[in-house]
Amino acid sequence: MSSVSGSMQYGEVDRKVNEATDRRLFGAHSYVWWLLAVLVVAAVFAVLWLWDHIQWYELWDRVTWVQPWGGTRLIDKIARGVFKLAMNGLFVALLIGYLIAWPFAKMHTRLRRCYLRTTYQQRGGPMSWTKVVTLTPDGLAFDDSTTIATTKWQYVSELYGIGGYWVFLMPVEPLFLPKRWFSDETSERAFVRKALGYMTEEARARSKKAVKFAADDTA
Repeated sequence: MSSVSGSMQYGEVDRKVNEATDRRLFGAHSYVWWLLAVLVVAAVFAVLWLWDHIQWYELWDRVTWVQPWGGTRLIDKIARGVFKLAMNGLFVALLIGYLIAWPFAKMHTRLRRCYLRTTYQQRGGPMSWTKVVTLTPDGLAFDDSTTIATTKWQYVSELYGIGGYWVFLMPVEPLFLPKRWFSDETSERAFVRKALGYMTEEARARSKKAVKFAADDTA
C-alpha cells in the first residue's frame, strides 16, 4: 500500500500529540519553565533555612557602634523576623499569583485559538479538507487541497505513532496522518512498513515503535 487519503478538520490534532512532537524537537527545553519554577521555590527555602541558622547577634557584636548593646538578641530577632516576613510574604504572593494567573493563562490560550480559527476562516482558509499521502521512491508526497509537496526521504527523521495519528517528523513541520484513514490494521501495517523501507537507517533507528508495529504481524 503506497497511498492513503481521508478528511481532516482544522486544528483537530490535540495538545498531547503536539507536545510529543515538541519533546522530540526541543528535548529538555520543553520543560525549562517548570525547572525554573522548581529552582525558584528551592532557592527560597534554602535562603530561609540558611538565614535561620545565622547567629546574627554575634555578627552585630563585631560592629563598633553596636558593641554597647552586646549580649542582647533584639537586633537578631528583628532581623530574622523582618526577613522571614518578607520572604514568606513574597513566596505566598508568588503562589497566590500563580494560582490566579494559571486559569486565566489557560483561558487566554483557548480564546487565542478560537480567534485564530475565526481569522483563518475569514481569510479563506478551509475548515476541513481531504488529504492524500503517497509514498514514492523520491519522497513523502502529500496533497491537502491547498498544498502539493514532496519531502525527500533523507529529511524524514522519524516516524512514530501517538494517539490516533502517525507522525512523520520533517524539517518544516510534521505530517500528521490519522490512523482512522486505514481500513484495517493490516493495511496500516503495510503502509508503515513501506514508509520505513524508504527512510534512512538513522531515521529507522529513531522509529523503534513503528518498526515494532510493522514487524508484528500477530498484533
